[in-house]
Amino acid sequence: MSKRKVRAFFGITLVLGDILMAAMAFVFSYLLRLSLALPDAAVNVAPLNEYLGLLVVFVGSMVIVFFFARLYHQGRAISRIDELYTVFGAVSISSMMSVALSVLLFKNSAFELDFPRAMVIYAWLLTIVLVTLGRLLHHRVQGQLQARGVGRDRVLIVGASETGNMILQKIKWSPQLGYQVVGLVTRNPDFALSEVFGTTVVGAVDDLPRLIQEHQVDEVIIALPEATHTEVLDLVAKCDHGRINVKVFPDVFQIIASQVSIDAESSRRRRPMRTEGSISGWGAIAQHSGVPGIHPEPANGFELSGAAQLHRT
Repeated sequence: MSKRKVRAFFGITLVLGDILMAAMAFVFSYLLRLSLALPDAAVNVAPLNEYLGLLVVFVGSMVIVFFFARLYHQGRAISRIDELYTVFGAVSISSMMSVALSVLLFKNSAFELDFPRAMVIYAWLLTIVLVTLGRLLHHRVQGQLQARGVGRDRVLIVGASETGNMILQKIKWSPQLGYQVVGLVTRNPDFALSEVFGTTVVGAVDDLPRLIQEHQVDEVIIALPEATHTEVLDLVAKCDHGRINVKVFPDVFQIIASQVSIDAESSRRRRPMRTEGSISGWGAIAQHSGVPGIHPEPANGFELSGAAQLHRT
């Protein structure tokens, strides 16, 4: 199975898992409303099958809100706390939206039913709990499959410095990230084909277009914190021919000084570069490195302060 199909499989199963958990939460909320006299005994509650329309609206609203909340645009290293906060907010919005939509769509129709307030509250709470548990299970299974090589991306690390070594070690210690390091790339061509940190230096930065094609690289990580913005943009331009993902590890001291935020999301498929570099922060490594001043923001990229700015598109 190709890597694209594997990614599609992970994405589809995540959506299906959310749908299943939300539907279960809706059914359980119905049963709880019948069995619990809170805030008062249930009266005029229709059979479960008559709530099918409400169930479809409830689940559909959740999926739509999740999509716009970027809960289906997940990367490899995801902050579970941030995901929980996002799920909490998205489920809260979708629950209110489903109530409003059910009134608008089913008024004066065969599907018009009273959506008991207690049932709404039960469904809201249970959806948060079940969806969160379902996602934890999905991430665990996906991580195990990626650790075994399923859908693993081939990655080049640009930079044979301590920063490059830190990223390299993190990848080796975290096989569930789904990376396979094909080699290091250095700015000094004299080091080509040598071995650094137990990994082969496959070439110099000027060879990036050829190396990307030759090694069938899926992703390039630029680990040159000392590089200027112009140099980073030049490296991104060299990678642009391969239509691959590019991630940048910015200067740690610049992060501390300017309070730059780096997201915990890996990166999206990069669009063609125009006047600005379409690159994303290496949030997974930075977050685990214990560097102060780095805060995960799942929905956003990072922005470097200074004359030149690099934005994710």
